[in-house]
Amino acid sequence: WAKFHIQLFPFLDGLSREAEETGLPIMRGLFLEAPKDPATWTISDEYVLGRSLLVAPILDQGATQRAVHVPTGAWVALDGSASVTGPADFMATAAIGEVPLWLKRGAVIPRLPERVDTLVPADAPTVDLDDVRNERVLLWAPGGTESFVERDGTTYVSTPGSESAFTEVGVALPDCASATQRGCVSRGTGRVVVRLSGSGPLAGAQGVLTITGPGRTIDVEVVTAP
Repeated sequence: WAKFHIQLFPFLDGLSREAEETGLPIMRGLFLEAPKDPATWTISDEYVLGRSLLVAPILDQGATQRAVHVPTGAWVALDGSASVTGPADFMATAAIGEVPLWLKRGAVIPRLPERVDTLVPADAPTVDLDDVRNERVLLWAPGGTESFVERDGTTYVSTPGSESAFTEVGVALPDCASATQRGCVSRGTGRVVVRLSGSGPLAGAQGVLTITGPGRTIDVEVVTAP
């Protein structure tokens, strides 16, 4: 989870910019996102990171499940195991050491690649922020309307779509044939990852993702559920 936290740097940095400009906290009680839902005012052990990543940690020692309340909207489990439309209450299950996380449909969460080790300058072979500054791995839950802006102005906009097959700038994307190929779809890790050749737009899985900002190497990890 420490590694995951480091990867979230572009997301957290964008949220900190939003906090500076609006006063909204990075970690938000559910009532901030759904003030008309009475249940959200009494929940103290869940929060939304930004407005689209719901965190519901299991706090009881030895427990592997907990009650979860999701506010209004369509949500999908980060591991792709389930989807739910709120407001709703249900039991979430997670192995010890895991955290139930839910994405609102349409959410775009920019991350650094998994190989990053630290955000401070470091000598090789340690991978620091400068080594991966121009790379992004996006968590994308297609099927809804959401947007996110990084501190440097890079903007991600997700809207619903009708296509199921993946296309980039209207061109159908083949399955990746090698680990370095771009403009293709990788399906070998248990989750679909689209390696964009440019900055899109990307369409597929009933969603459209539009990206504006500086040129970067972008992979899109597509989060879907039954």
